[in-house]
Amino acid sequence: MEKHLRQACVDCHFFVNRSEIVTAVGTQIFNSPVEDTEREAARRNDFEWAREDIDSTGLQCHFLVWHASTAPGGYFQTIIKTERKGFCFFWPYHPGMLLAAAETLQRREVEDEKTQGERRLTRWGVWIAAGALLVNLIYPLLKDLVFPLITKKPPTP
Repeated sequence: MEKHLRQACVDCHFFVNRSEIVTAVGTQIFNSPVEDTEREAARRNDFEWAREDIDSTGLQCHFLVWHASTAPGGYFQTIIKTERKGFCFFWPYHPGMLLAAAETLQRREVEDEKTQGERRLTRWGVWIAAGALLVNLIYPLLKDLVFPLITKKPPTP
């Protein structure tokens, strides 16, 4: 599968086909990730496979960033052309992975990034504290040994 450097819905795991099954008990809604072959067809602006019918109510973002009825400019613009980096729930597509697992892994990845940032700040704090401690140890030695030699005035004749 061709990957793009941009983050577009076609490469996102949460690009799903929504299905509704009406029973005597009520309506059950199922979201399933769009398959590889369908993603390739979408890249070619072929959405024939995405027709809404009895079993399918259309394409959408699993996190409801958009859905079929709100796709501005149609599917191709929304799914292929729109850059999602930095303002969406984008997570790379992993064939065969269920949505619940993808949600958990995405959440874990976000938490790990946050933790790495906090660790980086902690390391900086440790280095600053070590530098301050070193200055506190060296300054008195310099003050007593080196500074008198530097500031010593030559004898006057």
